[in-house]
Amino acid sequence: MSESEKFYPEFLDVGSKGPAVAHLQSALLQAGYNPAIEVDGDYGGQTTLGVRELQEELGVEVDGHFGPATRDAWTKAGGPDVNAIPKSAFTCAEAYIG
Repeated sequence: MSESEKFYPEFLDVGSKGPAVAHLQSALLQAGYNPAIEVDGDYGGQTTLGVRELQEELGVEVDGHFGPATRDAWTKAGGPDVNAIPKSAFTCAEAYIG
């Protein structure tokens, strides 16, 4: 995948919306964090709880924010590459979440 085909979300938190959030929600669900998360592209309370579970397991600051420290720790621990989201995911997510 070329650089032009990647999206790098710097920081996601409560109130963030869009395909990057939907991608994170899907990755959290697939990894088994907070099964109550809805993949709707809206970073709310359930997504925050899933991120907090992830952070606790990774041993990083548990604040519910999905930023560089959490992303990097998850990637180093063998998690999905959430640093790079294919642009094609945006088309799919935008069609799904409107």
